[in-house]
Amino acid sequence: MTAEEVAEAVLQGKPFYEASVGGVTLSGGEPLLYPDFCADVFTRLKAYGIGTAIDTSAAVGRRAFLVTAPVTDLYLVDVKHPFSDAHRALTGFGNEAVWENLSLLTELSKDVEIRIPIIPGVNDGDAEIRAAAGRLREIPAVKRVRLLPYRDLARSKYEALGMQDTMPHAATPTPEEMEAHRIRFASYGLETVV
Repeated sequence: MTAEEVAEAVLQGKPFYEASVGGVTLSGGEPLLYPDFCADVFTRLKAYGIGTAIDTSAAVGRRAFLVTAPVTDLYLVDVKHPFSDAHRALTGFGNEAVWENLSLLTELSKDVEIRIPIIPGVNDGDAEIRAAAGRLREIPAVKRVRLLPYRDLARSKYEALGMQDTMPHAATPTPEEMEAHRIRFASYGLETVV
């Protein structure tokens, strides 16, 4: 679809956005691999007063943020692990670009919600929580941290597609465990929700 076609399809739901005070989130895959397309869609939607957000790993070049920032209200940024080596083992790439782009979003005066999947035995230890929360509290663009309980629901998709299952083998955290993690992040002065 072209940016114009996407915007036209979205605008068919304009009464819903107005009634719910909602907006449109581009997600993926990684939408910021196509920053010009994202900016084009959002420019068209902003002309109608529709709120805009991008759900991203932030593991892209600076240009993607420079191009989309003027028409993006909120960035939803995944932080899977605070340590680059562990991040690389989990995702295939380090997290240096993620941290650099979070700093850039502060420079651009953009709002950011951080999303952290809590994976037992992978990123929920004391050192990981201290490192993530300590670093995030130093980034003014971060307005909220959303903790997500790890779920392995995609495991069946890997199997169905005949792909190698690369997901961690971990249990889903209990509501009590998630609340304990929320309290730990909040103790760093971060608005934190589960």
